[in-house]
Amino acid sequence: MKKITSILSIMAVSAVFSTSALAQASATATTGSSAVTITPITIVKGADLTFGTFAANGAGTILVNNDNSFAPSGAVTISTTEAAPTSASFTVSGEPSFTYDFSIGNAGTAIVLTSTTANSTETLTISGITTSLTGGTVAAEDLTGAIGADGTQIVYLGGTLTITAAITSAATYKNTSAFVAVVNYN
Repeated sequence: MKKITSILSIMAVSAVFSTSALAQASATATTGSSAVTITPITIVKGADLTFGTFAANGAGTILVNNDNSFAPSGAVTISTTEAAPTSASFTVSGEPSFTYDFSIGNAGTAIVLTSTTANSTETLTISGITTSLTGGTVAAEDLTGAIGADGTQIVYLGGTLTITAAITSAATYKNTSAFVAVVNYN
């Protein structure tokens, strides 16, 4: 009887190990998948950077700040009867509260304005491009903004126009290379 009990015990243990070994031969799991889209970021020009109408009796500059304030220096006088200098503005639109980088693609180079008067070769140069969101001024390459709760934010752009003593005749000047504003989500 003892021998039969031992044989039955060994068979029972073998059955347990055999069943365990077969149960671990494979396993499966499932996973879900998802994707989230956000509003694409866009930028639209609101206003051009203009230096107004001025008289130059020699060399000087016109500084246009990001808040539309301006300051002539040297032998330059701004006309008070014509359009005043104004800063440029851009509206950035996208996903509310997302941050972005704003830059001027050609901010490291001077922007040249060329006379549109026939037979004139006179040029003016814009440098010192600056940008702002709500007050403080930073170099155009360094601006990081955050889109507002309404999905927009306005960026302002200013700069300095250099007038040389060679500018002596009346003319209209236009830029030969445009400011290229670039925005990217962070």
